[in-house]
Amino acid sequence: MKRASSLLVAAGALASCAGKPAPIGAPPAALKLDPFYVKSVDANGIPISSSGAVPDAALQVARRMMVAMVARRPDIGRELVRAGQRVMIMGVDEQTLDVPEQRDWKKPAIDDPRLTRCERKPTTNGSAG
Repeated sequence: MKRASSLLVAAGALASCAGKPAPIGAPPAALKLDPFYVKSVDANGIPISSSGAVPDAALQVARRMMVAMVARRPDIGRELVRAGQRVMIMGVDEQTLDVPEQRDWKKPAIDDPRLTRCERKPTTNGSAG
């Protein structure tokens, strides 16, 4: 019984630590991000940023995923930080061309040979999807 209660106390302590979300704030000025990005959270040195259209919970989930992905390979995490890599999250109603890094992209013509068969398939309104 004593062992079981010790395990419950330990599990409760771990759960309370894991349950504390990381602080979300404005992206660090050092990143020099476009004003599109208004939210940011740190994943062990890897910044995760988004527009205001992304719920805070989504940033927390992305942070947990990023931390988990490099947990067993801290060398990869360190290299991502050293290389200045970051993660960007798009809101459910945002599109690829909304993000600053891809604003200058142009939608290809329906007959562009780089498009796959699925990409060439017209939508119900007759335009390419």
